[in-house]
Amino acid sequence: PKDDFYTSAFNEKVSKKFFEILKEFVVKHKDVKITVRTRLNDEYSKLANKYCSKRFIISNSNENLINQVCAHDLIISVFSNVLHEALLLEKKVLQVNLLEIENYRNLAEEKLVYYANTEVKFKEYLEKWYLNELNELNYSKHLENYANNGLFEKLTLGKGLKC
Repeated sequence: PKDDFYTSAFNEKVSKKFFEILKEFVVKHKDVKITVRTRLNDEYSKLANKYCSKRFIISNSNENLINQVCAHDLIISVFSNVLHEALLLEKKVLQVNLLEIENYRNLAEEKLVYYANTEVKFKEYLEKWYLNELNELNYSKHLENYANNGLFEKLTLGKGLKC
């Protein structure tokens, strides 16, 4: 079935809306570049590729995730470990949950991510990000709640890697 995606719980209709919102945002803001990461060459990935342009790029799991997170100012995800990885790297994180999926909802309830569960909120958060009007996230609280109270040795990124 077309709505049975491995890489995302999105169905085809919602995935199209997600990509259309991102595409509209890139068209409106000529200085913005969006990278969408997919895992496999599945239906979700094929759909994402239909929205490609010079500023709407599709990456895949062959590319280093940490490098990609570090190279971007805003990380958008539905449910993925990248939500936590980006928070550990102190990136702005927007969880877009148009299907009200239960996974990772605690991050939103604890206000550790920006959370959009409607198309309107998704667009609003994108605009706020663009205008640099997003409140700072509580990265320390994320460390306490999800990363062993921050009691771990932070990794030093290799040469050329900076977040």
